Amino acid sequence: MTFAATELFLDYVQAYVAAFHSQRYSAMIIAGHRVALLLACVVCSIVEAAPDWFAFALCSLSLGILGVSALIITVRTRGPAAPIWRTVQAATGYWAGSLVGNIRQLEPSAVGVTLGTSVAGVFALSSRLVNPLLIFTSTLQTLFMPVLSSTQEGSAEWNRARRTVFWLCVFYAGALCLGAPFAPLAVSIVLGSDFAGIPFLLQGVIVATALSAMTNYFQIVFNARGFAWDAALIIGAGNVLSVLALVVVGVTNQVELLWAAPVASQMLLLGAISVYARATPRLRLVSGATEASTNG
Repeated sequence: MTFAATELFLDYVQAYVAAFHSQRYSAMIIAGHRVALLLACVVCSIVEAAPDWFAFALCSLSLGILGVSALIITVRTRGPAAPIWRTVQAATGYWAGSLVGNIRQLEPSAVGVTLGTSVAGVFALSSRLVNPLLIFTSTLQTLFMPVLSSTQEGSAEWNRARRTVFWLCVFYAGALCLGAPFAPLAVSIVLGSDFAGIPFLLQGVIVATALSAMTNYFQIVFNARGFAWDAALIIGAGNVLSVLALVVVGVTNQVELLWAAPVASQMLLLGAISVYARATPRLRLVSGATEASTNG
């Protein structure tokens, strides 16, 4: 519990620093977070006689020192933030968006109930292999959400930050789609030939991740413009649809189409959130590429 608390505290400090447009220091906190955990694990591996709780205690101490130091420096140089209760009240929609993402944790269970544990294991393995690809989009959200939220909407700085997120998501999604055909070969080389039997499923999950990168762009701007609950409801409905699509594939025993379920659900989700953005006057962001060319 102490370790979890210090992790949450450091996440808050990172967002606090980013809100003051200190992107360099915000990125340094993210890097320091990872380095502190790595060094703590290295120390624990060297001290073989250390008790089990020692690793968590050392990690908590490292993260606590890093977080408190960053917070003190930021408050001294930038001043205090808004009252915490106001921040919590404004963040409920953002938290809802984070919670609905956990609906997809039911996907392996849906596959297991309808197609058996062996197929569910392969599906879960594919999802786990692709999980590291989500770090990029989550980092974009961590870095740019505070900037877009605290900057005057429509200002040059706001538009520049939004265009940056848009193009980073576009390029990342394109890179994932281009690399998807080679993913099974790379996995078999790194992990062995036992993992070479899931090519289409792995490729489908990667393409679905590419589509979710573009959905993440919309979620970032929705949250920044005060439409966090709208984004949470749309993404939550899309995640429920993804689980139901896997159930349909399982009930009809179409194992060869298992890869198509996450792709189709992510396509529908991206289409739904983009249509909603186009239909809402303050969220006409679908023409992001056009705005980027005209304003830049």
